[in-house]
Amino acid sequence: MFLVLFTVSFVLFGSSSGSSPHRSICYGKSVKLPERYWPPLYTGPLYFTPKNGGPRIVLMDKGKPKDPRMEDSYKGIYFTDLTKRDEGTFAVPSDGDRLYDVLTLEVRDCAVVVTKDYGHLWEEKLSTKVEFLEFSPPKSQDQLIILWNRTNHQNSREKRLQVVDNVLSISYLTQLDSGYYNFREKDNTLESRRYLEVKENIKHYDVDLKNTLFVKYPWHGGPWTVTFKVTGEEHEVMKDGKLVGEDLWFFRRISAWEDGIEIYPVERRDSGTFEFRDQNGNLAMAVNLNLLPEPFPSEYVAVIVGVGIALLVIVCICCCCRKKKCCKKNRPPAAPAVYHYDANQPSNPVSHAFSNEPTATTHESLMHPPVNIKMTQPEVTPLADPGSAAAASSGYNFLSSDAEPRFELKGPGCPAATCLSSDTPSNDVYNSDKLNFL
Repeated sequence: MFLVLFTVSFVLFGSSSGSSPHRSICYGKSVKLPERYWPPLYTGPLYFTPKNGGPRIVLMDKGKPKDPRMEDSYKGIYFTDLTKRDEGTFAVPSDGDRLYDVLTLEVRDCAVVVTKDYGHLWEEKLSTKVEFLEFSPPKSQDQLIILWNRTNHQNSREKRLQVVDNVLSISYLTQLDSGYYNFREKDNTLESRRYLEVKENIKHYDVDLKNTLFVKYPWHGGPWTVTFKVTGEEHEVMKDGKLVGEDLWFFRRISAWEDGIEIYPVERRDSGTFEFRDQNGNLAMAVNLNLLPEPFPSEYVAVIVGVGIALLVIVCICCCCRKKKCCKKNRPPAAPAVYHYDANQPSNPVSHAFSNEPTATTHESLMHPPVNIKMTQPEVTPLADPGSAAAASSGYNFLSSDAEPRFELKGPGCPAATCLSSDTPSNDVYNSDKLNFL
């Protein structure tokens, strides 16, 4: 008997020390309770404890639901239309005052995110099943507002919200339009869910120093309140469309026109962000101002170019000199001319003297014809009168001991009368002393 009671208790309640099942359900959907806690098998109380620490509530007792979102059908017990406030723990009593957790619920936000810029238009195609549209702010999802009803078109945003041919359109968006949009059917079933996020328009300006900066107002809205943020500081330069007189950051440099503000001249410290807000405090536009670096003056550019050219020329000259020095160092020295004398050769001095002359086949021999050298023996003549004309004209004493063989130079360009004449210089005559190499 004890074993039977233990088995039934375990089936109904399980082990009190065990962990309860965990379910993660999207916002607006339904969760099915465990079958063992359906009536008529279980009719006892079903408690719910919120995750945020709120009070414990009774969802079902004596087999009857206590919450209008509890649905009892032949398919089971469902807890419908879940929201973030339904996150928590479902429990049943066990062993006196103790509770046994049967289900832990997590509600996820499965909304489709839509991002739009300030002042733009949002359009959404609706299903024919959609009967009304709910809106809740991002941080207050429990504050539901009916924006549109198919049977009653009166709503608080009628001027900007329209539904034509099942197309929803909201114009001139601001940050106040950011939030959750629930498209529900007639029986309150959630058909779809959107999260709209409206952001400010962001622009970037790159301006040269001492130039003029003109920033246009956002294309829709106003009058504008403009603040300037720089290096952790914030300066209000315009309030409701009028320049703030006590502002010292752009003192005497800022002007307000119909379509924007003008700053002249731009200073180096003006790198920062302008924020344009409407009368409700919505951020419509943020303008990031960036100062461009100052260009080099023209005279500096000329000096830099000149120095660069001079360095290039010096490098080229150094390279050429180094290359020339290396080539001269690596060139082999010219071999000196060596003249050999063979003692076994004939004692004819002419052959020794001209043995190293180039042959007739060389280029030089083709340019200058060879000169024929002829050796003649001096003729011995009788002693003549010293005053005779023949002895005087010859210039030589043929009876002296200095008489030596004489060589005559013969060539095609030298007549014998002039080349072999006794009046020619002594360079044309070679004696034995000059040709004797021994």
